[in-house]
Amino acid sequence: MDALYFAFSAIAVYTALMMVTRRHPIYAAGWMLACLASVAGIFVTLHASFLGVIQVLLYAGAILVLFLFVIMLLNPSKEELEAERVALWQPVAGLVLGCFFAGLLVWAVLGDAPGKAIPFSEYPAPDGFGSTTDFGATIYDRYVVAFELISVLIIAAIAAVILVGKRNLRPARPGRTSEPAPPAHRETTEEAVHA
Repeated sequence: MDALYFAFSAIAVYTALMMVTRRHPIYAAGWMLACLASVAGIFVTLHASFLGVIQVLLYAGAILVLFLFVIMLLNPSKEELEAERVALWQPVAGLVLGCFFAGLLVWAVLGDAPGKAIPFSEYPAPDGFGSTTDFGATIYDRYVVAFELISVLIIAAIAAVILVGKRNLRPARPGRTSEPAPPAHRETTEEAVHA
């Protein structure tokens, strides 16, 4: 079980790195799907099968489809994707923060007994761990405020993506329901009328 845990963890780290380094959002979403599936595998190896199933159904299913819907709605062109360049400090700051949080994670796992790490399969699981009853009681009792704030955060992020992606649209003129046709389309229409 430990070998599966570390295999899924390595896959999750690799696919997450691939996801954040892809320029095209569709490719990033594909790597995100692989990352979410590997996290579901991690949950299963930790005897939290309910969380693994929810990870696949909710995040790899519904949330990822929602992200794809927003990407298709924005429909970024190749020129727009190539025009967006990031400053040098952004990937450097991301790398420094990633190393910092990875160090915190290693310290949290090995900090209690350095050099005497207990295999994950030997940790005793509490009664009912990973069940729907335990999960529901934890989420809706201890973490209900955080749970609701996450839903507000997701809605705000989607609204921000739509606003940022559509900021270059011109407002429609009064009395017109849509934008005028592009010049190439107008020329072909006028040629067809004169013919």
